[in-house]
Amino acid sequence: MNKPINAKFGIGTPMRRTEDPSLITGHGRYVGDITPEGTVHGFVVHSAMAHARISVSGLEEARSAPGVSLVLMAADVSDLGLMPTKAVLPQVDGTQHAVLPREILCSDTVRHVGEAIAFVVADSVEAAKLAAELIEIDDDPLDAIVDTQGALAPDAPLVWPICAPIRRSNSAAATRRRRTMPLPGQLMSPPSISSTTGLSRTTWIRAAASRNMTATAGAIR
Repeated sequence: MNKPINAKFGIGTPMRRTEDPSLITGHGRYVGDITPEGTVHGFVVHSAMAHARISVSGLEEARSAPGVSLVLMAADVSDLGLMPTKAVLPQVDGTQHAVLPREILCSDTVRHVGEAIAFVVADSVEAAKLAAELIEIDDDPLDAIVDTQGALAPDAPLVWPICAPIRRSNSAAATRRRRTMPLPGQLMSPPSISSTTGLSRTTWIRAAASRNMTATAGAIR
């Protein structure tokens, strides 16, 4: 546990670490060191593709591998429902973003590298890994974008097709903001949050400061 050096402040207060002596002298205890009787270990099979339709085989071989307790796929955990979305935030046009159907284990289409596909439980981590290697994943690659510039293109492939209307709305709103954005030299007074310029008070202050610094640097040169 850490202790604050000066309790006067909150965020940013320097902390004196108290757990280091045991760790650097080899006396630290980790979760992996605690193995009560009957402990089993899990291993997640992840997607190696950024975007692809998948089909899985080799499950029977993995389930019958030595030390394996069970192998879970999307169908095995469907009764748990989807992963909940706790924060639903407003978009630039005031509407809420789509609540995406995120599965605990992917059933048919992976949407990022590392997405969970299967979960193997065995007597040891090594046994779980060996069983996971028996699971074969056939990928049918789909278009993927790996840079922000490509993701902003109007014809960029969508990770979630249900978000297509939102993308069109956001693009139109962003265009409106660009058209109303004043130049730094035109900033005469800080607008309100509801100003038609679309600038918050903080943004205005930063832009004005940048303008002043640029002018000062020009005078020095």
